[in-house]
Amino acid sequence: MNQFAVQMTYNSMWHVSERGNVNLSIHIWRLPVTSGNEATINGPVPPAAAIVLSFKLSGSFTTYFPRVLRHVHKGLSPSQKTMSVMDSFIKDVFEHIADEASRLARSNKCSTIMSREIQTAMRLLLPREIGKHAVSEATKAITRYTFRQ
Repeated sequence: MNQFAVQMTYNSMWHVSERGNVNLSIHIWRLPVTSGNEATINGPVPPAAAIVLSFKLSGSFTTYFPRVLRHVHKGLSPSQKTMSVMDSFIKDVFEHIADEASRLARSNKCSTIMSREIQTAMRLLLPREIGKHAVSEATKAITRYTFRQ
């Protein structure tokens, strides 16, 4: 029987371009289980039997900030520095939500992060009314997306 265990630690590389875009490369190692319930890595280099999964989180939310600002204040436009700071903030919040959701999934002994874990993470990380508002807006957006398809 061929079983795999996912190594929870990962190597990540951040790269900030001249335009302020942030690229994140994450490498996750899958190791074949040779003995016991878990496989371990001794040292920073994965063994030859490991399957390396890598994906890249690149992109920016800077295109959305002027659109949202136009709905609130029609004559204003954000500066490049403002958009860079807001982009970093949004990515940081998403990363915190993902980390908390993965902790919740691990504590529930689940291997999949579902919408319940993400909603709970948002309620835990964001203050009172902001958390409730974020969960309701996210639910509305998902409902609109599923009915559109």
